[in-house]
Amino acid sequence: MKAPIWISKASIYLSTAILSVMCIHISAEIISRALFNYPFVGTIEMVSFHYMVSVSFLPLGYVQMAKANITVDVLSSFLPKKALFFVDLFANTVTFVAIGGVLLASFDMAMQQTSHFEAARAAPYNIWIWPSRWFLVIGFGSFLFVLLGQMVKSFLHDEAAERLGLDEYELPETPLEET
Repeated sequence: MKAPIWISKASIYLSTAILSVMCIHISAEIISRALFNYPFVGTIEMVSFHYMVSVSFLPLGYVQMAKANITVDVLSSFLPKKALFFVDLFANTVTFVAIGGVLLASFDMAMQQTSHFEAARAAPYNIWIWPSRWFLVIGFGSFLFVLLGQMVKSFLHDEAAERLGLDEYELPETPLEET
């Protein structure tokens, strides 16, 4: 049960590293263009197809662990605890089914594009973009497994959840300081 947590935490660190590389790449492009009148070939493609996709989708599992997804709490704050449990269960079930469908579609597309070595044309070069298809699979997969762990945890008492290792499926209030 620790694998989704490990994947989610590794994904956020990988995403942070990719974001740093993107900033360096774009800064080098700007400096090269301004000082030497020599732009890099493929910067727009790398940013669009690799950097932004990874930064957007890899952290999904971590965001779910931090319970930082968008929620609507206007009506739920007035509900009794038992009713809130069922509303959360319904919302999590719908989310699980929807993300499961997106995960399957992403996996299918990643398999197809990997087999065709999908690429984007950047001047005289081809830039492979099929690897970025797998960022969606990793992101949605970690999101789904963390959500499943949270759903199972909601049915168990705290001691049972701790014995199964589900206590880590939620992060403390300040997730970046505690990890």
